[in-house]
Amino acid sequence: MRISEDIRCKVQGLATELGYTFHLRQNTTPDIQHFVFINPWGANDEFYAQILSGAGRVCQQNHISLRFSQIDEATSHLLIHHDQVDAFVFAGTIDEQIIRQFMRLNRPMVLIDNNLPDISLDRVLIENYRSIYRTVKRLAAMGHQKIAYINGPAHPSFLERLSGYRQAMADLGYRTEEIHFEETSFEYSFNRFGEILREKGKPRYTALIGCNDHALIGAMRALQEAGIQAPDDISVVGFDDVSVSMVTNPPISTHHVYRELMGEMAARLLLERISNPGRPTMSLTVDTVYIERGSTRSIS
Repeated sequence: MRISEDIRCKVQGLATELGYTFHLRQNTTPDIQHFVFINPWGANDEFYAQILSGAGRVCQQNHISLRFSQIDEATSHLLIHHDQVDAFVFAGTIDEQIIRQFMRLNRPMVLIDNNLPDISLDRVLIENYRSIYRTVKRLAAMGHQKIAYINGPAHPSFLERLSGYRQAMADLGYRTEEIHFEETSFEYSFNRFGEILREKGKPRYTALIGCNDHALIGAMRALQEAGIQAPDDISVVGFDDVSVSMVTNPPISTHHVYRELMGEMAARLLLERISNPGRPTMSLTVDTVYIERGSTRSIS
């Protein structure tokens, strides 16, 4: 609510009569000009491009430049020219030792989608564990008891999703069936899952969850080439809700991740950290929303 200048003067005059002294509030935020957004995959990766967009919006509102850098370039260049950077945003799987190298620069940093519990840094994370846990329970309510899971490399988010799958299956009293992928690209997933189908034949499970959309879509394509259709033969569920998940045949059920919001929150955490360097580190977790599409069906 805005206070009129007349009322403001009266209040200040009364306060002066009562012996109060006014002090102008000082702006404690340093002059911030440059943030750097770092990830391993490049600015064209859809998932992290949207996170970058969210962070960029907050930076623009605060008249801060945001520069993108891949991790290889960052380690070779920014460690030397760090005096040109006010703060860092690290997004995705970046090795803990690399993060520790940057911590020596004594600049504010925030991690996105990379839960490294031994490092005391602010972070913005995805609700991985509960998202997959709820999805297993959802599939069970649809009559599925044989539910398989495609696991990816040792990324913290993938490990959390795997834990959610295992716990839900244990709580339901179902046996797990885990399929490990060294990569999660469409091409790798399509080829690897095709090999598995040729070795083992038609799957016995009735539902398949992927650690992300690309892994799941590659596997679904391999199933289709083997004459196994979703959802008639197997219900399939992905994670991330990347744009291609809506145009597959059938469109896949998946978990929508609020990527731009994560970027916005990360940038705001950095601004807060710069204003209040002594506050405790914060871990903010953004929940997902399950998107039901044509790749799942009830069998009960």
